[in-house]
Amino acid sequence: MSRQFKKHTLFTFDLIYLIVIIVIAGFSGWMLFQSGLMFWLILTVVIGSMVFLSLFYILYSKIVLTSDSLICKTPFSVRKMDFSEIKTVGVYLGGFKTFPIVITPEKYDERRYILTKYIYISTIENHNLISAKSRKEYISFLYNRELFDLLQERISKH
Repeated sequence: MSRQFKKHTLFTFDLIYLIVIIVIAGFSGWMLFQSGLMFWLILTVVIGSMVFLSLFYILYSKIVLTSDSLICKTPFSVRKMDFSEIKTVGVYLGGFKTFPIVITPEKYDERRYILTKYIYISTIENHNLISAKSRKEYISFLYNRELFDLLQERISKH
């Protein structure tokens, strides 16, 4: 039996961000027709492509829990970790993935308004996100209490 969860969701901040990008792209398109400059056409195509790729990635990324492994599916890759290989499980706050703030278990359910909570799993013992050499060392995905409890339960069985 497998269960699927979203890897990312659209938050209010993300929607505001996307609306701003769409407005900028629309303004750029309008400037293109007004001035006839090639710069505005290129800017509009680039911004429109970024919005499309962001939405495509967010909507088609998912986490699949099977009886013996966790599979992270994105439009561009598939990564699998067996529960028996997982050595570290934790939660971090991240608005920007370059500076994750790992939080303690007591704070997992506290509500955060600006920073988003993510679950990370790794095959390395006591994995430190800041010193991670590559994204292949760990998998991170949006925090969901039901998913976290299910993940803990399946890891403890293996």
